[in-house]
Amino acid sequence: MQKSDTNQDERVLYIRIEPNAAVPKALNIKILSKILNALDTSFESFIQIEIAKRYLSPKPALKKEIKQLFSETILSITDFDFGRFTLAIAVDDVLENGYRVLKNPSALKEELFALYQNTVFSTDLLNADYVKASIQKYSPKERIRIFQPVYDNLINQNDFNLYFGNSKTAVSQSWLKTDDKELVSSLLPEPVKKAKGELETYYQYVKTGEENDLFGKRSKYKKVLVKETAAPDLYPYQLQKIKVNGKEVSFTRQLTATVSINHNQYHISLPELQIKVQNESRADAEKAFMPI
Repeated sequence: MQKSDTNQDERVLYIRIEPNAAVPKALNIKILSKILNALDTSFESFIQIEIAKRYLSPKPALKKEIKQLFSETILSITDFDFGRFTLAIAVDDVLENGYRVLKNPSALKEELFALYQNTVFSTDLLNADYVKASIQKYSPKERIRIFQPVYDNLINQNDFNLYFGNSKTAVSQSWLKTDDKELVSSLLPEPVKKAKGELETYYQYVKTGEENDLFGKRSKYKKVLVKETAAPDLYPYQLQKIKVNGKEVSFTRQLTATVSINHNQYHISLPELQIKVQNESRADAEKAFMPI
């Protein structure tokens, strides 16, 4: 089921495609298919990863409803301006009956879509600080699942230019491409085949310095083997709603709470509101902020 129209209350992602083709007024079907498949693959991985972080060990009833939510959280094209090659994409509003344990699944779908937009459709995606923050939040395997389809099919290609935005009249943002191989491989390391043991093993590129090789040529990068263990979930916690005395309070902008570990307890604090919670797990600490 697709939404018939859009309004200001809906979270919509607008994409404009500029084909680099001999016929500028025509959009190659293969290009459109590649774009949509990349978005679908990336988004599906994203929601699975994000929900898995929030519900670490769900009981059977909740696990069943989470599986149902996966099947119903689908991207839809809500509008297509063929003359401008502009698509409006939103999360499908379909929700079947049967949710008893999972609270407010409709709002969760919208929240995940908004978080996906903020995470992937950012002009800072290939910025060093942004990559560092992504590394802190997602494991190498998770980063590959979320960002690889987008990087390979939408960013690192020459068939078209892609612009995005949150309104139909302002679709002007784009990812900044980079030739920094070290930065890209930090975000998207290359998995090592047949890795064994508890450590995740990957190849990454690093800058070599000023040394010349045996043939007198200077190589800017070299491929090295790296091993990464799961880092503590210390990435900032973003929220737009909290519960106060059992009542839900919404903010006009997204807030960012700091996360730290002290004496084996996760501490999440929002200094501007003088709020601080703690628990043995990050998921349980986050629940203190979540609306009932």
